Formats: sequence, C-alpha cells, structure tokens
Amino acid sequence: MASREQHGSDLSPRPRRRVFVCPSQAARELLGYEPDELIGVSAYQLFHPADLNELLNKSPRVYYHDGFYQQTYRFRAKAGHYVWFETTSRTRRDAETGELIDILCVSRDVGRRIEAGATRERLAQVVESTTDYVLFLGPNRRVFSANEAARRCFALPNEASTALRSYTKPSRCGC
Repeated sequence: MASREQHGSDLSPRPRRRVFVCPSQAARELLGYEPDELIGVSAYQLFHPADLNELLNKSPRVYYHDGFYQQTYRFRAKAGHYVWFETTSRTRRDAETGELIDILCVSRDVGRRIEAGATRERLAQVVESTTDYVLFLGPNRRVFSANEAARRCFALPNEASTALRSYTKPSRCGC
C-alpha cells in the first residue's frame, strides 16, 4: 500500500475564482472529501487562516510568471482538522495571448516531514540548553556539532570541525 506522501491531488482553479475544477481521487484519502464535493469550492476557503496571507502575497508569481511554484501550507480536511500540504503549481497560458487559462496543482501530505522537523528543532533546543557536554561525530571521527557547554569545555569553534585524533584537552576545562 502506498504511503500518504506518495499521493497527489490535482487542483485546477480557474484563474480569477480559484476554484477546484478537476480534483483527483486522492482528495478522498488525503482530506476525506469526495472529489465531486470540491468542484466549484474556492481553495482559499480551505487554507488555514494563519497561512492564507502568505499564500495570497505569493500568488501573483503563479499568475503572472512562467514556470513552477511550490508552497507548503495547512489545508482543512472534511472532518475539520488541518493537513500539511506541499503543492507544486504550474500555470497554463494561451500560446498567442499569454492569458492565463488555469493552474495545475499537485499536492501531497507532508505532515510527517513537518512533525519531524519540529521534533528535531525541539531536540536541538534541549541539547543546546543542557549543561552536559554533547558532541556529534561523523564517520571520520570529526566533531560536526557540539552544544555550547562542550564548545566552552573543549575550546571548540562554533562550527565544530576539529578532529578528535588531534584534539588536546585544555587544562582550564573542569570536565
């Protein structure tokens, strides 16, 4: 069975109204909507309020420039909760006039990635704030990261790239 991240959802909003015109079957699994329920619905009604301003400020690039556009945001599921989406959009234009015809959007659930990033950030804050000495070594036995306590104790630079083989413990350190 495919993971949720592997499913896409097409959104082809009409340029001025920005409504769903051809949602895919993935809408059912990702958001709980039957595809027909989304036809004619404004995508802006389903964005998380905290994400809507950023999306609106960036959207002129989608409508007035060639190429692709990618955005990460929260989108409301039928049950009322929000799902983290990453959407890649591409505009389609009339070849003669350059007028915007529509926008093809492919979305995927990136909730696990967002949660993992938040967990890494919390862990980094805990590691940095502890008074214990924390060193991270790469396969070459080089320190690639150290918390503030370890940097002070071992006189490491902020970008800890000192090889431990050549490391000499400073006499001033009480560790």
